[in-house]
Amino acid sequence: MKSKILIILSLVISQFSLVKAQEIGDASKEYTLYIFLLDECIICQQYAPLLNSYFESYKEDVDFVGVFPNFASKRKGISQFKKKYSINYPLRTDHYKRLASKYNVTVTPEVVMVDNQNDRVVYQGRIDNGYVRIGKKRRVITSHELQKTLESASLGISSWPKSTEAIGCFINFNERNH
Repeated sequence: MKSKILIILSLVISQFSLVKAQEIGDASKEYTLYIFLLDECIICQQYAPLLNSYFESYKEDVDFVGVFPNFASKRKGISQFKKKYSINYPLRTDHYKRLASKYNVTVTPEVVMVDNQNDRVVYQGRIDNGYVRIGKKRRVITSHELQKTLESASLGISSWPKSTEAIGCFINFNERNH
């Protein structure tokens, strides 16, 4: 009986493609990229295709993990987001905001690239400078910080920006932990 419950539970978890914190990261990869998302955030939705292309280009060198820190992001909404935008990297919730707090992430989308060997942030911030502020997109994107960071990791060099300011939808730190 116990084994049947475990099998059913693993099927349910794999159906939603949400992973637990201890399952994140591949010891063979030097870096993990945490992508903080909100399924209802227009900016996250607009960046989803670009993030998918980065995943396809750099998945051999970097672990990608989508993180949903708001209680508003329920399993059904995350599953729909994954399907609608053809997300192939693992997604997980962070309703208790452990990762968001650890890295002082306040908006979505915001990315945090971590050196797994040293548990050190090598880049944190925006994906690119596509937004001047919420609701105000640039006509021409002139800076691609996440792409440069991923390229540097892929090439084994450490020449990337340390941090930039992310612009996006706020993470609600006042939500009660359900």
